[in-house]
Amino acid sequence: MSREAASDGSHWTSIVFEANAFTANELPRQAPLSFPSFSLGEEISTWQVQRVKWSSPGIARYGGCLLAVLTSNHALSLWECEGKPDLLRSWKRKIVFNDFLRKHYGYSRAIPEDSDSEASARQRCAQQISLRIKSFCWSPHQDQSQGDSHIVLSSVAHTETHLLAVSTEGGDICILRLTSPVGQPEEGWSSKVVCTFEAGPDGAAGEGEELTWRGWNSHESCRQSTLSYIHNGNLHHVVIRYTDAGENASDFKVQRLTAQGFGTSTGSLRGPLRYLGNHMLLTSPFDCMTITSIPTLDQPPGVVQESRYDLGERWDPVSGAVMPPWKQAIAESKATFSAEHNLDGHVQERTWGIAASPSGDCIATCITLHPSDAVANIVPHVQKCLLLLSPCDSNIFYALQNPTAQEGKLFCPPIAEDLYFNRLQHPDNKPKQWADSCVSLIRSFAPISKDFSDGNDPVLLAESVRTKLYFETKIARARFEVLAAMFKKDRRSISEKHHVILQGLMGQVSALASLNLHQGALGTRMAQCYAVLSDKLHAGETDEAASSARNQEVCTICGQEIPMESIKWGRCSGGHQFPRCAVTMLPISDPKSSKSCRICATRYLDTTQVPELQLDTYQSDSQAHGGDSAEATCDKSSGAPEPRSSLVRIMLAACDTCVLCGGRFGA
Repeated sequence: MSREAASDGSHWTSIVFEANAFTANELPRQAPLSFPSFSLGEEISTWQVQRVKWSSPGIARYGGCLLAVLTSNHALSLWECEGKPDLLRSWKRKIVFNDFLRKHYGYSRAIPEDSDSEASARQRCAQQISLRIKSFCWSPHQDQSQGDSHIVLSSVAHTETHLLAVSTEGGDICILRLTSPVGQPEEGWSSKVVCTFEAGPDGAAGEGEELTWRGWNSHESCRQSTLSYIHNGNLHHVVIRYTDAGENASDFKVQRLTAQGFGTSTGSLRGPLRYLGNHMLLTSPFDCMTITSIPTLDQPPGVVQESRYDLGERWDPVSGAVMPPWKQAIAESKATFSAEHNLDGHVQERTWGIAASPSGDCIATCITLHPSDAVANIVPHVQKCLLLLSPCDSNIFYALQNPTAQEGKLFCPPIAEDLYFNRLQHPDNKPKQWADSCVSLIRSFAPISKDFSDGNDPVLLAESVRTKLYFETKIARARFEVLAAMFKKDRRSISEKHHVILQGLMGQVSALASLNLHQGALGTRMAQCYAVLSDKLHAGETDEAASSARNQEVCTICGQEIPMESIKWGRCSGGHQFPRCAVTMLPISDPKSSKSCRICATRYLDTTQVPELQLDTYQSDSQAHGGDSAEATCDKSSGAPEPRSSLVRIMLAACDTCVLCGGRFGA
């Protein structure tokens, strides 16, 4: 999504990158197998993309998503955006998961010397089959409805969102854990198989298809979720549990659920599958959809309720009388295709996939168009696959009103971009009424504000700060009015609303400072910056004598002092200017250690790039209050890890989106 509208009025930017080209190092070439094990995808196809899936947010840099791409040669690769998403050079393939399966099974890349023998040929055939990936799915985001915190103080945390399930042609289902390069940039992304089990019960042959993963929840001091898939036309469920977020494979336990209560009367299934709450949506032969009720894991198996619908007929008299937006988009594309090729309306579409946006306000449909009364002469390099984007609702507040968005307890900031770009398409709404409407809708699902507890738990403190900064009525209204003012380019109004948000930041920093938390070098510098800023705001006039005595920020180039002149930038007497982090107020001398808001371009410290924040420390309560004061004021170039209770860690963890406008972060 781009900030400026394109020539056709669209706010989308298309980026096309080649996902089916692999180097010999990424994917070693293999000799063709015998006919029973021969793969058309490996040997004859152009390795075209068959399936793509986004991970849950928070895995990639800037809290973004990773893209998993499965190609027809049974290779699953991982792609990440390293910079601006609208630049082709930002998209890089990081790893190929087949290589980590090879390491897990202990296979060698080298061809054995006796490869011509019959036994060696059979072994090579079995190994190659076991590395073919047929289906995959990401682990869903952890369930926030169970009271689990989504605050991450460490940039190297391992969560359930780092898990990926793959099924192989050899009949295995493997759970892999991703390890990000945070703290070890020279090693890059890596993966490790933490759990493996057979797809078929009792050793039955066949691979798992259409993998889908249900959300995680806490049960009997462990974390658990359900993985469902189709095996030989039957629906299967396995429960995955672990008691520790460590790296050991022994921490993961797999329990296969019995077929009782999970059967279906539709016969052989073919997918796709999808969880929707406590229901399983699946398709069966003859283009029917079956909605099956799945009992929760903490309840005894009950009677399964099924509902069957013919996808080609009306589901009820009302919905069948109205054409959905995605069908209307297909009809318009067919009309255009017919006019371009003089087909007189004889056009047949093939729908390859359909998906809804997380907020539920947009439907994406992937189709190809073909003549229906003649043989099509298809040239692969000119054939088009259309991705149609159609809105579900013209109401700009749909993302706030939609229960799907509230189900995961999404905070206001992640949908700020949706509201902002939606407003660009609806310019008639008055800014003040628009902001007031947004605030009134946010109140309906805002979490309960809690004061700082006596325990001084950093995670609870960050949760409290987040709630007050993003849901307090006055600050939330100011943030939405900033979005409205940006649309009108009203700089004076933006400055006034920034002052309101800044007062909220100063209040939270002051409250945290009064708790006497254990600080590191960065936390001490941040507290000093806020003290200088507070003096200037309360005095109204710049008092150089008072401020210079407390200001300790110096230029990394010439060593001159950097006075507090703006909350967005700092400039030394030598003329060197640096952006300031909008949360910590610290000057950012190294551009690589910062990130920016994708709406207003405000700069912030990137915790994954700052050495003091890459490392993690776990102090006990006695250490948190009895630390040496000399350590807290150590030289800022020492690179000592910042304590978990540090002011910097808590504030940056709480402000995981732009505190000024609510936008997501990017390069």
